[in-house]
Amino acid sequence: MPPQLPADVLALFDAQHGVATASHLTAIGFGDARITTAVGRGTIVRLHRGAYALATKWSDANASQRHCLRLWAVQLAVPDAAGWVETAALVWRLPVADIPALPVIARSPDNGHRVAGATVCRLEVGDCVVLRHGLTISTIGMTTVAIAAKADLTAALITVDAALRRGVAFDELVATAQALPAHRGRERATRAVEAGDPASESALESISRGGMIVAGLPMPLCNVVIRLGNRWYRVDFLWMELGVVGECDGKLKYADAASVANVLWREKRRHEQIEESGLRIARWGYAEAVDGGAAMVKRIQLAIDSQARAGFTWPTGVRVEVPVLPGTLLPTRVVAEVRRLRVLGFPIRITDEARAA
Repeated sequence: MPPQLPADVLALFDAQHGVATASHLTAIGFGDARITTAVGRGTIVRLHRGAYALATKWSDANASQRHCLRLWAVQLAVPDAAGWVETAALVWRLPVADIPALPVIARSPDNGHRVAGATVCRLEVGDCVVLRHGLTISTIGMTTVAIAAKADLTAALITVDAALRRGVAFDELVATAQALPAHRGRERATRAVEAGDPASESALESISRGGMIVAGLPMPLCNVVIRLGNRWYRVDFLWMELGVVGECDGKLKYADAASVANVLWREKRRHEQIEESGLRIARWGYAEAVDGGAAMVKRIQLAIDSQARAGFTWPTGVRVEVPVLPGTLLPTRVVAEVRRLRVLGFPIRITDEARAA
């Protein structure tokens, strides 16, 4: 067990969320030599030049938490630094496609463009920052849009969909995206935001939908309820006019070895019952959805083509409900699609989450 740090040093780390700068440590008499010794003994961890974390705090932290600790250390030394893009998203606990190696911060162009332990974006943040958990970061709306402005569509949807699920207003995101200068990714951000859907409930579903859009497939309805008599099934995706259901499954569903057989049996019965109604299911996992999703798109297209050859018509007695998740609103395009399908005679309606369950 490593030697214990002095009480005043521990108190300093505890007061600063587990991090401290060399200048703070030196100010209480814990100078460079003692810092070097503590690093060597494993009681503190060097984050970057002049910044340290308490070893116990660091070892207990996951990747996202370690990134936030690095941001704490940066902001101790540079108070005007605002966490930006993925760094801010991690503080908001929004999912991101990748965690940056270093915290990304925004600073006024009038200030220095280099900060130890961080990647600097030189821009005026204006009123787009808030204090969260003691950290200065971009607002959740600006965070989402800033990611959408720099990431490809598939990666952007991971964060955009999650923000919409958190109740961030669709109109707010659209307005924020359209207010961006053209050179800061206005068009890219607007496209990603307009494709967002709070009903997309996992990163895999967001990745999948991004791949569908890029491939030019028709936009599906997300996480709708199909009612077959007294039975109901919530499905990941539905192309109602085409008679195709899309289901994407992650490994987590099958993580518990003791219950895998039961899960597989229920999935088999569910699959059979849906297809017995006249619908066709396309299934895929993470491996088929990533890197452009070519394998996923092929499976979906095979199902679409099969239904077209069979002359698919919507089965009698099968109804569809589009639930509105608590605290969210359906995107305008989804409402318009439901109305269009109803005009065409399809049995579909919008319901709240409680009624859908």
